Amino acid sequence: MNDKVSKQTQVPTTFVCLDTNAWFAEDLLHSPVGSALLFVVMTGAWRLVLPSIVEEELQELVVRKLSEMSDKANEQYRRIGNALGHTFVHGQLIGDAVIRHTFKSRINALSFLLQRARASDAARAAAFDRVVKCLAPNGPHRQEAKDSLLWEQLMELETGSVLLLVTSDSDFYDPKGSMLANTLADHAISRGIRVETYHTCSALLTAKKPNQPTVNEKAVRDAMFKLAPPEVERYIKSAEIQSFDGMSIEKIDEMKLSLFLTEVPNVLAVVAKMNVVVGRVDGTEATVGVSGRGEFDQTTSEARNFRVTSLVTPYGSMSHNDGFTSWEFPPTTPIKLMLALDKVMHGFDRGA
Repeated sequence: MNDKVSKQTQVPTTFVCLDTNAWFAEDLLHSPVGSALLFVVMTGAWRLVLPSIVEEELQELVVRKLSEMSDKANEQYRRIGNALGHTFVHGQLIGDAVIRHTFKSRINALSFLLQRARASDAARAAAFDRVVKCLAPNGPHRQEAKDSLLWEQLMELETGSVLLLVTSDSDFYDPKGSMLANTLADHAISRGIRVETYHTCSALLTAKKPNQPTVNEKAVRDAMFKLAPPEVERYIKSAEIQSFDGMSIEKIDEMKLSLFLTEVPNVLAVVAKMNVVVGRVDGTEATVGVSGRGEFDQTTSEARNFRVTSLVTPYGSMSHNDGFTSWEFPPTTPIKLMLALDKVMHGFDRGA
């Protein structure tokens, strides 16, 4: 009788799994939000699972993207040097071998917090079966072998557990993009695993609200009001939207904050959503919705490292939430403007 009671009252294990792009978007969990996630894992509330397919794909993504960034930085320094008559060697040491070594060192440093999941023969066979039968996350015109293997590896987690899956990959979602695809949900239920999906780590932390800090929110808000405008202005200008040429930040109309403890003492992760009123050269104003994240030092009452993650304008929305830039357009957006923005954004992806 006691055994039955203990089993019924036992708290299920909660696993968190980030897909490849989520790891990259949070700078291998060096970001403020990544640090907040690590803090939750360190408290023992959640367990961070790293499937082998994610680890392998992430390593190649990091090497490729950081190499591209390094090449672009070197080219910019070369042009600056030519203009000033100097020779800069910035970035010459950032080669593929160094990036790969640094990546492995980071994963090894986190190994005491990670639950690595290797791909069993059964998982590989089941993933292949998913591809052949066009089962989600595959489709009639999509063969997603890596996603299929990721899913099957996750379905080998212990029965009765809860899985918090962070992915913005539409192949895992229903047509509306808000919930796990029905066939995947049914499969998880059959394995005795409850799956919750979140598009970003910020969304996960905001929804679950683990380990909320006791803090003077006004101090955080005041610090963010000082820090955010220059970064928002830079971000809008970097999008090269012609209608915002010569723009300036008039005011922050509204700001909502979510605060989280991090692995660094006295440093909080800050997730901010705000409406920014932008003044244009023609004298008109526009309201821009901005989301971003940064950190707040409780010792110095200073905000820092604020980075815009998404921008919603009358012309469309831009997002860096998964480490890559993408645009979405409202139905009323003229085709020519859509094409022009798409052309601008094609070269804008810096994986930042």
